Amino acid sequence: MNSAYAARNGCYYHIAGCHEKLREFSNAVDAYKKSILNDATDPYKRLSFNSGLHVFIAPNYLPQTEVTYLDALKYLNEVKSMSDDPYIMQSVWYEIGGVCSIYLARLNLPVEKQEDYYLQGIEAYRRQITGFADTAYLEDFKKPPSVQNKIGGTFDQLAIACRAVPEKQLKYYKEAIGEYQKVLDQYPQSSSVPYAAYSAGLSCNSVGQGTKNKPEAEDYYSKAIDYFRFLRSNYYENGNSSYALYMIGSCQWSLGYHIHYNDLLNNGHPMMYDRENLQAAIATFQQFQSEYPTNSYITSSKGMAASCHQYLAESYYTEENSAQLTASYTACMAIRDGIIADPAISAYDKASMYSANSWNYLDLARSVLRIDGNLSGHDAYCRKAIAELEKLLALNVHASYNFWAAVYLGHAYLELGNYTAALDWYDEAENSEYAAYGQTTILYGRLHVHFMLGDYAKSLEYAEKAESLYPAGKYWGYYKGRCYYALGQYE
Repeated sequence: MNSAYAARNGCYYHIAGCHEKLREFSNAVDAYKKSILNDATDPYKRLSFNSGLHVFIAPNYLPQTEVTYLDALKYLNEVKSMSDDPYIMQSVWYEIGGVCSIYLARLNLPVEKQEDYYLQGIEAYRRQITGFADTAYLEDFKKPPSVQNKIGGTFDQLAIACRAVPEKQLKYYKEAIGEYQKVLDQYPQSSSVPYAAYSAGLSCNSVGQGTKNKPEAEDYYSKAIDYFRFLRSNYYENGNSSYALYMIGSCQWSLGYHIHYNDLLNNGHPMMYDRENLQAAIATFQQFQSEYPTNSYITSSKGMAASCHQYLAESYYTEENSAQLTASYTACMAIRDGIIADPAISAYDKASMYSANSWNYLDLARSVLRIDGNLSGHDAYCRKAIAELEKLLALNVHASYNFWAAVYLGHAYLELGNYTAALDWYDEAENSEYAAYGQTTILYGRLHVHFMLGDYAKSLEYAEKAESLYPAGKYWGYYKGRCYYALGQYE
């Protein structure tokens, strides 16, 4: 190394540092450039390159605006044109990728502009990977496997930015999966493999959640499970291994319930649930609770397992299998009771458990009455629902919870034939600030009460009002027909 150049570059580097301290940022950047421009073997060149960029992207220096970051890009391109240091040449592309995708793309800009910056960042990262054969002198985070993961992560961020356009969002999640898969295929011994497998699993799960194509959802949830299992089988000690197990259960839950939800809405047929996947999800969540008893997702895993039991119960309804239905509901509510008993649980989580239990007790009450004609069991489950709802009201966590508690108390008393109490609770619900969110549900209860009381004209009035608010409801015509028949209006 030429000692005179080294001394001069070192001086420029320290002069630039002094300008920074004085907040003379333009002068600082000019001095860093002079240091970079000199002898290719001088280590101050690399220090100056990083420090010059730092002026633009450090939040305590310049305002973090689009103009600032565009100046950073201008600086990077100037450095690229003046330097013959291979480290700097590769680092320039890496940093251009970061300025575009980490800084510019995440400003509060129109989505189209964010998308353009993300894509510019991805292109820069690709240039950094493919433009240079020798990467031995780069830090690990700038080497190809790590940058390949960064491209995948940028596509994930781009997908989130495009969430208002589902087709684009799915396209970019799929692009991300492809980038992560390149790490697994091209760099199987790299330390970047665990992150690639984990991230690919999350992106596959996002495609499963976002697509309206049921076979595609099944395919991507299954792929997500494969990626998470690969991570756990080969990198069990990895920090993401525990969440990967939770996500396996979540994907099985989706395969058992979520992808069938639209079928249920269209056909009203809970048998379309996939019991095998729901049972697999229960087993996975139990494994998660056993392996990671102090994990922050423990309560969530229990709640998910409870919901699996609930959907299993619903699937037995059309079979008129009251034994299996009752066993599944009982298992569901036992899990929720365990969650409620946890002293660390928040009041909001406890309220959610009471609320869910009350709905399930009402479902169970109606089911045993319809399947077995078990009136005493029906009444006992209704009283259990009332007890859960009263506990919910006692918590008084939020007006919205209190509103729905009043609605379902009305339903429970309706089931028990206590019509005065039912109407009182419907009145209570209608006085809530949240009444608009459940108006048709209240009207549904009221038309039932008045029909049972023989006031068919009033029942008809509520049915017509409910239909005007929610014309898509399937049952208004049925109840109107019953009212007209009872009133002798056969035409």
